[in-house]
Amino acid sequence: MPRRSKSSTKTATAPKSGKKSRPARRTLGGASLAQLTAEIERRKNAIPALSRKANDLRKQLASVELELKALGSTVAVAPTAAAPAKSAKASKSAKPAKSAKSAKSAKSSAKATKSGTSKRGRPGKDGGPTLGDRIIKAVGDANGSVRLRDLVNNLSKSMGRDASKSFLVQVSSTIRRLVTARSVAQVDRGVYKSV
Repeated sequence: MPRRSKSSTKTATAPKSGKKSRPARRTLGGASLAQLTAEIERRKNAIPALSRKANDLRKQLASVELELKALGSTVAVAPTAAAPAKSAKASKSAKPAKSAKSAKSAKSSAKATKSGTSKRGRPGKDGGPTLGDRIIKAVGDANGSVRLRDLVNNLSKSMGRDASKSFLVQVSSTIRRLVTARSVAQVDRGVYKSV
């Protein structure tokens, strides 16, 4: 394979918008050891500035999320994959501040567990029954035991949903939690009955 000469590498021209131009990115495949060492050092030196910039952006994002929460928005911002992981020591020592809203939700979840509904389950639409409540009722209404696939079909008809694979997975994982909580008994693989 013929080697390229240095004259064939292109450099970026200054854009007309007035922004700073960056030189064209070079590959380090043919660089000498001194050049590689210098490049590693340059990149190491850039880390603190980038970390400060990332922290500033996280603070800005947190303030925007607070503003959204104050306005009553229910839109959740997805966490970024590049967020740094907290050390175990920092996460143990950090105690979250309880707001009035979180205290209220703790009280409502305590009431939910007393009334027999699932603590983890989300409330149904318009405060209706959760998927766990519907499963417990459907298993209780069945004479004897019921198969998971039949349960999914019955629930999909009663809820007006498609009996898709994702719904099957939702029902399966919810019923697994109900079996662990001893709200439903598992007779055999994929067969359940009321307690």
